[in-house]
Amino acid sequence: LGQQNLKREVAVSVTHFLSVPEMVAVTDYCATLPRMICRSLERDPRLNVVEAPVDLGTFPVEMAWHVRYRHDPAHRWLRGVVSNLAKDLVGVLPGRDIRPSRE
Repeated sequence: LGQQNLKREVAVSVTHFLSVPEMVAVTDYCATLPRMICRSLERDPRLNVVEAPVDLGTFPVEMAWHVRYRHDPAHRWLRGVVSNLAKDLVGVLPGRDIRPSRE
């Protein structure tokens, strides 16, 4: 946008991706969402899902938990499952980087 002397106008900021589709469906807004989420939205006839005209890069995906669960065996297991699933998704979505958590 900067190279074309354009500036985006942010109308709404949300805390979770899944709140965006309904908002876009009932307004004249548009949104930029991760490809994986867009794939699931393509079936919604109220939405028009298109590729971004430029490479938007990537964004970090992180897990967070309370310090008291750092060494909890069940919590460590769950974090491992989530991490492994995310790593599997990287193979499906080229160009994505999953970094190991800092424990």
